[in-house]
Amino acid sequence: MKADISKKPRFHPNEVDDLSKENVNVERLQFSLDAKSKGVIDQQKADYQAWVNRLCIDFMLNEEFGKDQYKKLEVNPDAMMQLAFQLALYTLKGKSVPTYESCSTAAYKHGRTETIRPCTLETKAICVAMTQKQIEFSKSELKKMILECSKTHNMLTKEAIMGN
Repeated sequence: MKADISKKPRFHPNEVDDLSKENVNVERLQFSLDAKSKGVIDQQKADYQAWVNRLCIDFMLNEEFGKDQYKKLEVNPDAMMQLAFQLALYTLKGKSVPTYESCSTAAYKHGRTETIRPCTLETKAICVAMTQKQIEFSKSELKKMILECSKTHNMLTKEAIMGN
């Protein structure tokens, strides 16, 4: 069976005869769905396809400003990436959402990953500030808010790395 998995890493019930004959007990499952269940599934497929059709992915390369410049400004580059995600969604939806970012706890024996939650009061405050057209913020106020976001993100990352 291991050879089947490594040489042909997918399987369909119609291919049961192609498997090695070592104690293989595979049979097709037949599902009976009523009209209501089929309708729900079809609607979910249609909703998903509509979402996929609306999805637009694009990117921009900025080679003039990157992590080295962030570091010179004493701002965590990852914190700014997480802030960019929050700001993009806040701009589109008008709300903040919980976000998952993993970090390594490999410093511990058997350590794997821990969760960082980059959606903070600081990120929300700057998202609100940057999207509210009726309120003017100075560059120094925005800089202070960015530094606060970075400081909070650094603290959360250190706590997660240490298993706190």
